Amino acid sequence: MSPLLNTADKLMVAGSAASKAFFAGVQVWPDYKAQVLADEPIAYYRLNDVSGTVVAATVGANGIWVGNPALNQGVGSPNATGITVPYFDGVDDRFTFPASLVIPTAGSITLEWWQYVATSHVRTPFTIYLGTGAQILSAHCPWSDSTVYWDYGNVTGGQGRLTTSYSAYLNAWTLIHLTYNHADGKHAISFNGVEVASMIYSIVLPASPAGGAFGNSPAGGYPFQGYASELAIYNKALSTERRLAHYKAR
Repeated sequence: MSPLLNTADKLMVAGSAASKAFFAGVQVWPDYKAQVLADEPIAYYRLNDVSGTVVAATVGANGIWVGNPALNQGVGSPNATGITVPYFDGVDDRFTFPASLVIPTAGSITLEWWQYVATSHVRTPFTIYLGTGAQILSAHCPWSDSTVYWDYGNVTGGQGRLTTSYSAYLNAWTLIHLTYNHADGKHAISFNGVEVASMIYSIVLPASPAGGAFGNSPAGGYPFQGYASELAIYNKALSTERRLAHYKAR
């Protein structure tokens, strides 16, 4: 860190992309991976695999690539780490989580990842799907109406579903946080570290979701199209401070 920058200056630099470029080599925030690991995820996939069918886990057990996603795409990483990213083709691409990834029936959770979805990519996907059958955690991010649907639990009757518009975030890298806090029943959706929608609805899952998929439902049929990176799952609801720290570390 440059000795010429005091704490206030460092914070100012961190808030400006232009300043970051100007002060090349001045590390204002710890890198993105360090911020994620500091919050102790139960699973973390950087999605920077170069080839093959194994989704390498930084934390947790490896996943499996299904379909034929275009790996190692140098289209511009969402963060300063500069890692490459996969492209999901909107046909059959996805990766499956290991069965050892189990979500407690009465616990908090945060689902976090970066994505780039162009207007032409908008379709009817399950972007993430944890579990099987009705007892699931899932998100359409976004659905064909450019709305994000965050579902916690059995949503057959509309319970546990939170929605918000995604239109303003198309055609750009966006950091997604979907949270549920078991202590107060708060469901929330945040983009780029900022909460944009929330509701209070306490729910205990009848069964623990295990396994699942990212980029589609486990069986296929609801494919996501676009780029994605840095998927992390936590057994707690990340605070505003921590969500913003992740965003600023990009």
